[in-house]
Amino acid sequence: IREADETNNEFTVPSTGPQPDFLATNLTLAPSGFAAGEDVSVTLTIENNGTGTFNGNLETELYINDRRVADIFSDIRVRPGDRKTINGTWFDAEAGNYTLRAVVDPDNRVLESNESNNEVTYSVDRPRADLNVTDISLPATESIRYGEEVPVFVTVRNDGGDLARRFETDLRVNGTTAGGERRCRLLGGESPTVPVAWD
Repeated sequence: IREADETNNEFTVPSTGPQPDFLATNLTLAPSGFAAGEDVSVTLTIENNGTGTFNGNLETELYINDRRVADIFSDIRVRPGDRKTINGTWFDAEAGNYTLRAVVDPDNRVLESNESNNEVTYSVDRPRADLNVTDISLPATESIRYGEEVPVFVTVRNDGGDLARRFETDLRVNGTTAGGERRCRLLGGESPTVPVAWD
């Protein structure tokens, strides 16, 4: 039918059928005393306070402040009144003092009766590593020959309370990198002397 106005032929009515309502509770990390760089197990409990059943893939995101640090996807079925546990892994977790925030269905892809109760927080207080170079020693000057590799001994101390993982000690001469040594881990309080080759 040709009408005078073709733009007013629709009318939307909000759905009033049964809807789930995810209530996020009880966020935990294991181990709770994790070190920086560790993979940490994340456990989150959700309750369905709504009247509808959810059956499908549910996304949960972890944030430090507004920075997303992990995604967890779970295939679950949650009936009204049910409580379910969501398990995931936070890879390469961060040390520090901050609030970790878990958000269930962060993009509101699931139509819920209440979209405002999908978050739960967890306070993290893990000390950071603090690496300091405390000493550098070289062989006697007369034993150094031009063009030869020279061993330089560097003492590195971890003054922090956390394990330092996967760090590298660079040797720089007049601002130019002349050598380096990688180390996988250094416990808090440790102070090893490591040889660094000066090429």
